Amino acid sequence: MGYLNNVTGYREDLLANRAIVKHGNFALLTPDGLVKNIIPGFENCDATILSTPKLGASFVDYLVTLHQNGGNQQGFGGEGIETFLYVISGNITAKAEGKTFALSEGGYLIARQAP
Repeated sequence: MGYLNNVTGYREDLLANRAIVKHGNFALLTPDGLVKNIIPGFENCDATILSTPKLGASFVDYLVTLHQNGGNQQGFGGEGIETFLYVISGNITAKAEGKTFALSEGGYLIARQAP
């Protein structure tokens, strides 16, 4: 059941819309398989965790939809962690390394914090 496409309930064909995870190799999540996660610091947002070290990745990947006045004021990432932000649609203001950036659709930000 996916919150992004409003498809809920049981499927007629159980194999049609299943996620496929090959630990350490890849994960394929269909829109029906996206679930809302609670990620500390993200307020008034819908967030989905797409990949994590628990799936065998060496990174964490989120899909976050910001609602009115939504965002993250406490920050994420941290010392020794490279953080990448990409704007799929809309406009946001992001802060990194003491600077403020206005980003719109297709915009991105890379923050590399030294260990």
